[in-house]
Amino acid sequence: MQLISSRVRLCGTMLALGAFILGHNHDCGPSGNPDLILLELEDEGQNLIVGFDPQQKIYDVTVSKNPVTVKATPAEAGSTIQVSYMGADWVSPVSGAAEHDVNVALGDTVIVVIATTTGSAWRSYLINVTHDQPATTKTINVACTSGVLQPNFIGLDLTVKTPSLPDGASSKPFTAEVGGVARFPRWIMQPASKIVPGGIQQAVLVEVAVTAQVRSGATGDDVLLREDASAISPGLTNFCQFPPDQVCDPANDLDPNDPSMGNTDCLGGVQGVSCLPARLVIDLPVSTDCGPGGACEAIGEGFADEDSACDLNGNCIVDDLDIPLATATMDLTPDPSGEILLGFADQNVPDLTLCPDPDPDECTQPFHADGSYDIPAAVYAEPAPPTGFRVDLMSLIAPLQCAMAEPGGVCAGQTTLGCLTDADCGGAAPCDFVSVEGVSMPTPDSSLLAIPIGDPGP
Repeated sequence: MQLISSRVRLCGTMLALGAFILGHNHDCGPSGNPDLILLELEDEGQNLIVGFDPQQKIYDVTVSKNPVTVKATPAEAGSTIQVSYMGADWVSPVSGAAEHDVNVALGDTVIVVIATTTGSAWRSYLINVTHDQPATTKTINVACTSGVLQPNFIGLDLTVKTPSLPDGASSKPFTAEVGGVARFPRWIMQPASKIVPGGIQQAVLVEVAVTAQVRSGATGDDVLLREDASAISPGLTNFCQFPPDQVCDPANDLDPNDPSMGNTDCLGGVQGVSCLPARLVIDLPVSTDCGPGGACEAIGEGFADEDSACDLNGNCIVDDLDIPLATATMDLTPDPSGEILLGFADQNVPDLTLCPDPDPDECTQPFHADGSYDIPAAVYAEPAPPTGFRVDLMSLIAPLQCAMAEPGGVCAGQTTLGCLTDADCGGAAPCDFVSVEGVSMPTPDSSLLAIPIGDPGP
């Protein structure tokens, strides 16, 4: 690497520490014109610094791909250009026009460009870079049990953002952003809604847990995702101790220092009837479109359908309940090549059993075919992780416990052998998906979210 004068090196150190003032010639032997006449940052060939002004020292850009290319040309012949990423990774100085490729991490980072004259005058330009890599989303099935029914399946969305190189994620360690959408199934909500006069319009999310997990291609810890309260409507809500569906405001407590004394929103302020701590309330996907060709009739719950939700309550729940998940980070150390496979937890899941099992209390049902899972029962009072739901359907509790799995069948003529394809049956019989419902088979690699591992970059 070409050496830089000690005075310029000192100024560079001050720059990295933030101990400098932008837009000034610094007294490091200042002579000459340290301005740039060209500064560009290219993302996929497009210059993002439009209308460069040598007197403007800070620029803000958003990029979506790696690497980005920094181009700079000094105003004075013989001047050198040096580029730094985050004030630390310094590129060797280049005399005259310079061009450098830089890989930037997700989030907000800074690229520093310094022009230095032969007289040791220097000037710095800062490019604030936001790396907004497009996310990859895949819907992956989980098998869930309420503890009294055979497993049912529902698709949850897994969304991953990774720092991008031309061929995929870096083979160097990196941090990914992980999020998605959980779904609470209609097959739980609709029967509950039918037994409540008027139907259920809202639910309380007591606990939502979804665990993202690496299967192969990298090492990284499991990441527990929770609901994103900021994206849920109506959101955090206070209710009275009695009546339990009455909304209240803690500001109306009779004694601000003792909520148990009562609240004017609760029975007019009867002493001892308090406004309870806030709970996370979410609107359900309810429709009153009960007539011919309507949304409720399309799912067998319209006026024309016998014993339908519309007949009982004049409305129906038309879809699964989407629950946005808050984004979390996952630190990954990829393999040198190949792809990273990500999904939801099916390893290290308490009480998840792969059948057959020597314990006589496990794998006891017809849908517990050999090679399938026995999904642990949901218990409302127990924690929901790794993946589970604890939902209060307005006083009707609804727990679900889940594990990643695919809906399977049994080999025809061999009803104790589970399968996903005819090939799983050895070619002797087809895979029968009708005779036995609820067979929960391990998820194949092809159903997981795949991130290609690319060039490690400079």
